[in-house]
Amino acid sequence: MANNQGEHQGLAIGLLGDLIKALSNQRQALVGSDWRSLAEVIPRLQDVVSAISNFPGGIEGVRGELSKVDPTTREELDGLLASASVDRKTATELIRINLQRYNALRSIHSLSDEQDTYGQDATSPRPGLKLSTRV
Repeated sequence: MANNQGEHQGLAIGLLGDLIKALSNQRQALVGSDWRSLAEVIPRLQDVVSAISNFPGGIEGVRGELSKVDPTTREELDGLLASASVDRKTATELIRINLQRYNALRSIHSLSDEQDTYGQDATSPRPGLKLSTRV
């Protein structure tokens, strides 16, 4: 039984390490606007989150196992968790900024399409500008 607990604890620490690495890679890809790397990181991040969910007891089981580690290892893990928290918050903010940028570019593109259709050089008059021939 004690060996099984050691295995669970090692697995929990491994999952935490994988999560921290995936979050860091996600942040790096977003900072560098490296969309290929981001496309590789997202499935890995999803796999890690899924593995944590499938851990006996889910996230609470992982927390329980991590609470049993020795104090020096716990301090290292707490430092890594603090770093992962910063990575997660940074990635969230970068995603929000990129979505705003995408929406702005989409709006500009939409306006330029309208100018192509109804601009000075266009063959069609703007809606509401056609004069009636029955004046």
